Amino acid sequence: MFKPSDLFDLSQTEHVAIFDGCEYAWDALKKIQSYLQTHLRPGLHNHCEGVAFIGEQVFIGEGTLVEDGAMIKGPAIIGRNCEIRHNAYIRQQVIIGDNCVVGNSCEVKNSILFNHAVAPHFNYIGDSILG
Repeated sequence: MFKPSDLFDLSQTEHVAIFDGCEYAWDALKKIQSYLQTHLRPGLHNHCEGVAFIGEQVFIGEGTLVEDGAMIKGPAIIGRNCEIRHNAYIRQQVIIGDNCVVGNSCEVKNSILFNHAVAPHFNYIGDSILG
């Protein structure tokens, strides 16, 4: 009833392996750090509007826009064609899929966002999975 496949369309993330062996969907949250240590290959393929801080342990996919004032500490993987809006704060252990929006002044930590997930402005997303 609470298995990952019961709650999420697992085809909507290229990081489906993080759910391997998880009895409950939230078990994947405990695995984010080790998953990133194994799979993260830092690289910035995005474009910025304004000035943003992007840490060394961050991958950002092609077509992603990072707006002025954003801080992406990492480790983090951010997919393709996303919008990381003004003053967003992306902390440690974050996996963001393709075509996602992290609204202005949002904070994200230890979380997974599946493709097309939207975190509207002024939200805190912590220890969460958005499908």
